[in-house]
Amino acid sequence: MDLFFYPEKSVPRIGTQPRQYIDLILQGPVEELDAMLMFKGNQRSPIQALRGDDHDHWMINSILDKKGKIVSRELDWRHLSGDKALDAQARLERKKELKELSCKEAVQGHVRMPQAIAEKNDAFTEYFMGLGDAANDE
Repeated sequence: MDLFFYPEKSVPRIGTQPRQYIDLILQGPVEELDAMLMFKGNQRSPIQALRGDDHDHWMINSILDKKGKIVSRELDWRHLSGDKALDAQARLERKKELKELSCKEAVQGHVRMPQAIAEKNDAFTEYFMGLGDAANDE
C-alpha cells in the first residue's frame, strides 16, 4: 500500500524509527525477533509512537504464541484494504482503546496515590533514622 493513501498526520517523517517500522509492517507481518534486532531491543518505541496520537492511531495487532508471548505484529487488515472508511474505522477503534487505557491508568494512579505517599514517607523516615548521628557529624 502506498503511503500517499493514508492521512498525512499518520505518516511518520523519513529517517525516523516509526517510519522504518511502518515501511516494514506495510510489507507484511514483522517477526518480533527481527524488529528487536533492527531497533536494538527498542522496538516498542516506534510501535507506541505509531499507535498513539502523533501518528493518528495505527492499529497494530500482536500475534501471540501458545504461552502468550508476542512472536510477530501485523497491521489491521482495514489499513491495508484500500478503503479510506475502513482505515478511518481502525484508527477510531485504536484511539478508543488508547484513551480507555489512559483513563484506566489515571484512575488507578489516583486511587493508589495515598498509599504511594505513605510508602514514600516511610522510606524517608527509615532513611533518616538509618543515618542516626552520622548525619550530624562534621
